[in-house]
Amino acid sequence: MDIRRRVRARNTMSITPLVDVVFLLLLFFALTLHFSPDEAISVDLPTASSAEKQPETEVIILTVAGKGGVYLNEKELSEESLEAELATLHAGGEKRTIQVRADKEVTVDRLVAIIDAVRNAGFQQFDLMTQQLENKAPQSSL
Repeated sequence: MDIRRRVRARNTMSITPLVDVVFLLLLFFALTLHFSPDEAISVDLPTASSAEKQPETEVIILTVAGKGGVYLNEKELSEESLEAELATLHAGGEKRTIQVRADKEVTVDRLVAIIDAVRNAGFQQFDLMTQQLENKAPQSSL
């Protein structure tokens, strides 16, 4: 008896259409993804109806967290060393703007001490960041 082996033709599924669909989905999500510059330090800004948007210049952002510390351009500092750091930035001679982002939980005493450190470092003008009542977008006023 002649035993013949039957050679089965394997039915293979092509994964090319699957790869195409995955690539198109990846491309779709990459193109529609919106990268928003979220603030690294979460601060609940107070609201003001008279807030105005200031022109974009070189900005030094001074963040005063409610229960946390003081951050100068997202670098944590102690309140004692803040004036010295600001003085070195002011000594650079470049015209810079300071924006103070204070949480609404910050006490007035602490905020006045921070503003004194800003002025003692040589900066005579600064912006207090607030949110407009209508759209809650960060604005600066003062």
